[in-house]
Amino acid sequence: MAQNRDMTIPADGVPVPATKAASNVAQSLRDQLRAKVLGRQRRRIPLDLIAEDGSKIQVEILEPDVDSTLQRDGNSDITPKERMIQQVIEYTFVPGTDERVFEEADVAVIGSLPFGQEFSKIFGKIMELQNLREAMAEARKPSSATPPNS
Repeated sequence: MAQNRDMTIPADGVPVPATKAASNVAQSLRDQLRAKVLGRQRRRIPLDLIAEDGSKIQVEILEPDVDSTLQRDGNSDITPKERMIQQVIEYTFVPGTDERVFEEADVAVIGSLPFGQEFSKIFGKIMELQNLREAMAEARKPSSATPPNS
């Protein structure tokens, strides 16, 4: 493609104003960027656990989507405990399948589990995938607008 100051001449020989050619390149780059970002699929992350009896088990954690992550605070009728249990049910899968490990009928049992080992690891991975740890740490930092000890 030849180019002079005001015109770009593509292979077909028909001059195109340079600004239009630059616009087409920018549009093409934009389309490529959009395809890469918007075409991304949710991942399944394997998570190794050790059961109380010492046996090793593996589950897959489905990467939460933007909608469900951002709506987590939208329902004030749900307690943090209920939200955590819902997320464990919603995002924990039998490896290589679309079968959830837990179901709604397990809510009471999950709620009575000790907050350690398996549950803590599963929920920790979900939080990590949602970047909630960083958001919670940021929320705990004192505001720069508020002087310390005020």
